[in-house]
Amino acid sequence: MILYKYCGPFGISALANNCLKASPFSELNDPFEYCPRSNTEEHYIFIKSLHEDPKKLKSYYRTQKELGEIGPDVTIDSIRNSIELVVFGMGGPLRQVLSTFTNHQPGRIVQRGTAQHYAVCCFSTDPKNILMWSHYAASHTGMVIGFDFRRPVFYTKRLSGPYRVDYTKDRPAVKWSVTQPWGFTPQNHSEAVLTKAHSWKYEKEWRCLFAIRNHKRKRLENGTAAHLFRFRPGSVCKVICGMQMSFDDHLKLGKLLKLRSLSHVEVYDARMDEQKYGIRLFRRR
Repeated sequence: MILYKYCGPFGISALANNCLKASPFSELNDPFEYCPRSNTEEHYIFIKSLHEDPKKLKSYYRTQKELGEIGPDVTIDSIRNSIELVVFGMGGPLRQVLSTFTNHQPGRIVQRGTAQHYAVCCFSTDPKNILMWSHYAASHTGMVIGFDFRRPVFYTKRLSGPYRVDYTKDRPAVKWSVTQPWGFTPQNHSEAVLTKAHSWKYEKEWRCLFAIRNHKRKRLENGTAAHLFRFRPGSVCKVICGMQMSFDDHLKLGKLLKLRSLSHVEVYDARMDEQKYGIRLFRRR
């Protein structure tokens, strides 16, 4: 199976260094990523358990502090008072009272907690999508790199995948649990990781997951830091040049593809279809 990675001009650096970036869920462009929905009644049962077990409340408070979900001015006593409002039914309807206890969407706790442990690298089965060329390949100035996943692609043992993403109208549900560090866990972890809004269906996405606990970020050319993972040059099977790629980038790419490690790669140019709103690929070598 060949999966395609849309890249801006940084694709040249990716090929030169044999590295791809993986992003934590909280840093992706969709705030709904790994942000499941919550059941209010189960939320109530969970909060009630905190009221009945002071040790559990203390542990929950400490965890939320570490995740940045509770501000520095919020004390454990104020949390305890909010819990009592919920348990004793004061302050209005249950959903309204719960909002006094957590003024954030519960799913965001899962998202931020997961961000400490996992990062994702996204691919597509479609190398000719106009929107993706515009959004992820710097307005057609970048490239698309094809990887042959019939063989090992990445060197790291931190890898899981690739997995196909499903698209739905309903967000995955979470099940509240007093034994979990963030208060609840998805009923099905893979469902939350591999489900996106139906609006994204055009991406035809597959994704690889990387464990990033104790994995150090590396500094990029633009000054930002990212989780980088090395891939095997032999897994690269195609490079498609954007129709607006600069002459300098064409030259740089040409020199790279003369390297022995990349001499097997097929090279294509993306061009406008003369009749339709579409992209046609013309093989160069």
